[in-house]
Amino acid sequence: MCSSGGRTELTPEEERIMIRDIALTAEANTKEGDVFYLITQRWWQHWIEYVNQDQPVNANDGSSFAEIYDSFGSSMLKRPANIDNSDLIYDAASEDSSVSIEIHDTLLEGRDYVLLPQEVWKQLYLWYGGGPTLARKVISAGLSQTELAVEVYPLRLQLLEVGKGDRSTIRISKKETIGELHRRACEIFDLNLEQVCIWDYYGHRKHALMNDMDKTLDDANIQMDQDVNPERVLK
Repeated sequence: MCSSGGRTELTPEEERIMIRDIALTAEANTKEGDVFYLITQRWWQHWIEYVNQDQPVNANDGSSFAEIYDSFGSSMLKRPANIDNSDLIYDAASEDSSVSIEIHDTLLEGRDYVLLPQEVWKQLYLWYGGGPTLARKVISAGLSQTELAVEVYPLRLQLLEVGKGDRSTIRISKKETIGELHRRACEIFDLNLEQVCIWDYYGHRKHALMNDMDKTLDDANIQMDQDVNPERVLK
C-alpha cells in the first residue's frame, strides 16, 4: 500500500518483524549512557494491536520487547495515526526554548508510557511522525551500581542566588557531578566559575558546602526539588 505522500507503507507483519529485530539487538547491547524514549501507552497499545491482530496481546504483562512483537498478525485494524505524546506532558509550553518539556510528575511505566530503545523510537518515528520527543538516558543503579535503569525523572533543582533574589529551575541527572552543576549554575546566572561556590541549601539554609567537584549529585545525597545556592566568593 502507499501513503498519501507516495511513500510505500509496510504491512503490519513487516512492521512487527522489523521492530522485533531492532528491539532484540538493542536489548542485547544496552549500556549506561544509551538513550530511551517515552511513548504514550495509549498509542503503543494501538500499534501492538495493529501488528498483532490474530491473538490478544497484553503489553503490560512484563514481556520483553521481542516477546511482545513475536506474535503473528493480520492487517484488519486501522493503522495508528501520528505518535501523540501530549497526554504525558504539561499543557503549558515554556516560552524559553532552552527549557526541556516537562512530563507529568506521577506517570507510571506500563500504565501511562513505555520506554523504547533509541533505534526502535527512530524507526517508529520515521513511519508515523508526531511527538513530542521525550528522550531519557540509561544510568547505573542499585546498591552495587551494576544495574541499569532509565532516568525518567532527572533531578529538578531550585537554584537560588540569595544575594540578588534570583532563582531558576533546572533538570540534571543525579549521575552528573557537582562540577557540572557548578558550571551550569554559573552559566545561568552569568557568574565567574572561579568566584562562585555551591551550597546545599536544604531548608533554605547553608547545609553543606559542595566543593568536591568530581562527586556525583547522587553521592552528595541531593534530592528532587532541593534548593541549591551558588554564592559569590570575594577573593
